[in-house]
Amino acid sequence: MVQIVSKKIHERNKQLTKDDRFELVKCLEREFNLTDTAKYLHCSISTVKREIDRNKTLKLNIKAKNKCGLKATCKKHNVCGNSRCTHICKDCKVPKVNCNDYCKEFTLFPNCKKLKHLSGVCNGCNEYTICKLNKFIYSAVEAQMKHQSNQTNAHKGARINEEEANVFADFLKPLITKNLSLETIKSQYPNIFIYSIQTVYNWIDNGVLPLNNLMLVRKVRYTKRKPLKTDERNINRAYLENRYYDDFLTYITNHPIRLLRYLIISKILLEIRFSVSISKLF
Repeated sequence: MVQIVSKKIHERNKQLTKDDRFELVKCLEREFNLTDTAKYLHCSISTVKREIDRNKTLKLNIKAKNKCGLKATCKKHNVCGNSRCTHICKDCKVPKVNCNDYCKEFTLFPNCKKLKHLSGVCNGCNEYTICKLNKFIYSAVEAQMKHQSNQTNAHKGARINEEEANVFADFLKPLITKNLSLETIKSQYPNIFIYSIQTVYNWIDNGVLPLNNLMLVRKVRYTKRKPLKTDERNINRAYLENRYYDDFLTYITNHPIRLLRYLIISKILLEIRFSVSISKLF
């Protein structure tokens, strides 16, 4: 067993962060198994396994002619149909002939016994530079980018496809024609009406469902809320350019009387506010 550092890296019940993924790469490079990696990151083993399986990428050996993941143990002959050939198909040297095009068991995924001990990736393998198989690589940068894209794409568009929308609309139409509101339909059919009521209203407004707001009797009765009026005046602040605190100090020294008036007025206003607040207390 590997000696685990007591430093707390990952916060429990939270998603993995960018720093957690970089620490995960370090664990993989040190040949930690899933158990030791989970203890180091202070998270469950299933979290580490899902993170690796979800974000690992397959790196192909471009220089190799045979890219099959089974070529280390393959002993097939005459896959291409040439009965005169006596060589093993994986070592075929005939140009323009590749057993990958003829073999039905061809796969790009590497069949390596060390992957089970290396958490399913080749990051910490000692034979990384020697091995001619395709490799599974876990990159913290690519994993973080994929995670961020999944977060943004999860909030885009409606989470319902066209077929499901048509089936759900066919369910709603006969009930809506009976002047039933969406709230009533959801209360009577909670197992079929599995979506939020506001979500269905938004889908109807955006045209996701093949329904019309005129079919919703209660919604037609209510007038659409008007947006709040905002102050759209174009305030010209050109007079503030090239006016600094030093200019204010020079103005005070040149006009001491105006400064005295300002101090007197501000003192009077403070006394008035203080007296008003005291009167409210009593």
